[in-house]
Amino acid sequence: MATNVNIYVPNQGEKEALRAILKTKALVMFLYKNAVIGEGATLFESLTEWPADGGRAYARKELSIDLVEDAVAAAKWFLTTNSLGRAEGQYNNAVLSWAFNAVDVADGASVCGVGAFSWMLPFDGGAIEIKVGDKIKGATSGATGIVTGVCVTSGAWGAGTAAGVLDIMTKTGTFQDGENITIVGAIATVDVGAAPGTGYAVGDIFGITQAGAAGAKLVVAIIGGGGAVTGVVVVNGGHDFTVANALPTMKLTGGGDNALTINISTLAATVYAVTNTAGTADAHKRLMAIWPFSTPLAIASDGQAATWDMKMALATGT
Repeated sequence: MATNVNIYVPNQGEKEALRAILKTKALVMFLYKNAVIGEGATLFESLTEWPADGGRAYARKELSIDLVEDAVAAAKWFLTTNSLGRAEGQYNNAVLSWAFNAVDVADGASVCGVGAFSWMLPFDGGAIEIKVGDKIKGATSGATGIVTGVCVTSGAWGAGTAAGVLDIMTKTGTFQDGENITIVGAIATVDVGAAPGTGYAVGDIFGITQAGAAGAKLVVAIIGGGGAVTGVVVVNGGHDFTVANALPTMKLTGGGDNALTINISTLAATVYAVTNTAGTADAHKRLMAIWPFSTPLAIASDGQAATWDMKMALATGT
């Protein structure tokens, strides 16, 4: 005979659960203008978002996924246990604010609440593992996003059958269903630059420094006299790199002198997976939270603002 069992999650467990949410689900904050009382069946489509563009000042606000635990800081989540013993994240060292202009006022609407969603991109046909921090691109649409979480629900990368969901942030453009997913600016091939450095050993790992790019890791494969590097292998192509010569490097392991330079010869056009948005346009919006106002805020004057002190708390109970 089956029985229900209540499970108690202690405060530290709550903090780790909240940390996982805030690090993988980059929240996009928005205002909505229809009266909705939030409950389990509420979807993003249930809410009428405040109109944007067309000369309006209103725009969504995407929050960072950076966390601190010592003090409230600008553009970061402060993760703590509040006075009620609940795990709590407070965002930013000032309230979030949306300022409205005359075009917004002309809409004749009221702000009925604040909402938060995150972007998720379903995929299948995964043949090369996509990692947190990768900047993905739709090969057909050109849409991009930075991966904050990867959830494989079936299949395997090695078999070319991985399927699941990518959590993304800083999305640009509109993804299409069934398009190939590539990595933006991933390094494919390199050559040792004019400076081979000294003191390196086979197996040393190093990164490449280029403005706006990150994530590349290379391994020393061949050395000459004095530990001068003569051959390297790309382990991780990183993202947002461009073809260039004489790029500086920084050692991650080993005893090299950091004088090694690298020429990026080509960038990869490898297909990692395929979007699977069930025939709908674009990545999906996952509604994470809504905060209905007890009294709607009528937007009646140019320069008027709506503010929100962004805090999220977790609590367990029976």
